[in-house]
Amino acid sequence: MSSIHSRHRNAASGYMRIRNESLTQKSTPQELILLVYESLMDRLVKCQGYLAQAEDADFDREILKSMQLIQYGLRDSLSFDLGGQVAVNLDHTYATWMMALEFLNTSRSMERLANLISSVRDVQDAWKLAFAEVETQKR
Repeated sequence: MSSIHSRHRNAASGYMRIRNESLTQKSTPQELILLVYESLMDRLVKCQGYLAQAEDADFDREILKSMQLIQYGLRDSLSFDLGGQVAVNLDHTYATWMMALEFLNTSRSMERLANLISSVRDVQDAWKLAFAEVETQKR
């Protein structure tokens, strides 16, 4: 990797870190959940590109970051007391995604990655809809 490319990558990474820190400080819990989903989707789409280009190190890094987002951003934020069966179902979904990522780490299956992206997008869309309905009811 060239030093110019490396500097651009580091600058972009620093910008994203500052942007995300700023967003998390002024966001509602609902916005934070959507932010985690947005970040997860970005990582999974990057995985597709890296897989297509056979860039194994970058693919592995994005898989790991995706797993961290699921574990620390989604699973650890579940409230089983408040969420009841919905939280249990989400935990099972997140566990399934983790297993899918572990399998992808060895299988490198573009089809399975596309299925995972579709599943994540479906749940992300459900959250967006649920939060929009809550906002509509508040008015």
